[in-house]
Amino acid sequence: MNLFEIKGRPYLVVIDFFSNFTEVDYLSKTTSSQVITILKKQFARFGIPTTIVSDNGPRFSADEFRKFTTKVGINHMVSSPNHPQGNSKAESAVKVIKNMIKKTLQDGPRKQSVKKCYDRRAKNLTPLGTGDSVYFEHKQGHHWRLGKVKERISERAYVVNSQEGVPYRRNRSHIRPTSVNVQIRDMSPPRELLNFDKLAETKTVVPTRTPNTVELSINSDNLVSKCEPIEKEQKPVEPITRPKRITIEPAYLKDFVPKGENKQNFINMLCNKMDNEGFISLQAAADADVLIASCYPTVVVGEDTDVLTHTTAFPCRGKF
Repeated sequence: MNLFEIKGRPYLVVIDFFSNFTEVDYLSKTTSSQVITILKKQFARFGIPTTIVSDNGPRFSADEFRKFTTKVGINHMVSSPNHPQGNSKAESAVKVIKNMIKKTLQDGPRKQSVKKCYDRRAKNLTPLGTGDSVYFEHKQGHHWRLGKVKERISERAYVVNSQEGVPYRRNRSHIRPTSVNVQIRDMSPPRELLNFDKLAETKTVVPTRTPNTVELSINSDNLVSKCEPIEKEQKPVEPITRPKRITIEPAYLKDFVPKGENKQNFINMLCNKMDNEGFISLQAAADADVLIASCYPTVVVGEDTDVLTHTTAFPCRGKF
């Protein structure tokens, strides 16, 4: 910690060695008692430190300050005279705080000029009265709506009724007076609640018999003595199942050559479609949904006839 002055005003600067947190306080009197009063306030906020370092100034070397540090249990370290490097942390803080205060004092006149330029276009908004037609901002960034001022809550707050009769609270900056005659729709009156006690007291009037009333004679013989159950046809309930996927073989598997057991079944199927002379017609092959010429190269199509012939014997019935 250390003391410094700017324009004849003394200040006390205290900096934490660990976090570099700095506090500056104005001293009304440059005495040890005033320094102790300020330090007590800081110790109440942040706690009592174990060690403090200061220069060998008269406020810190006084007997009153020494008794205070001893009573609180603080180790007070004092730098050597004419050696500010011993209290370099506080000296650096003093340099930073001085520059900040000087800059603030210099910016004072500049801020006044900026405020003066800003206030050229600023003006006080005229107050509104009850019943004045206005435009008010319904939602932020949306279009403005017509309404009438219902009441004034404070100096800048108003309650505005829209054309539908809905009240809105808006600031004076969100309200613009207008010469348009705004008509406010009356809201529907509240519905009356039914009093069930009065309804219970009222007597129901039963209509009496009139001469024009026609009596119907009912024969007891025609009445059904017993209720016979009516049988209804119950439709079978179909179980709910998942939809089945329709599988379609791709076009490139149209000429698939069967192998193994499927191959033998394929040959047996062709043998069953052959005639006694060992021929199979193209129509029979088409019905079998096979393309024999691509499946077996040894099966050829005759040039002059409309039959398939084969030149090699297969392990099947007859000649193929």
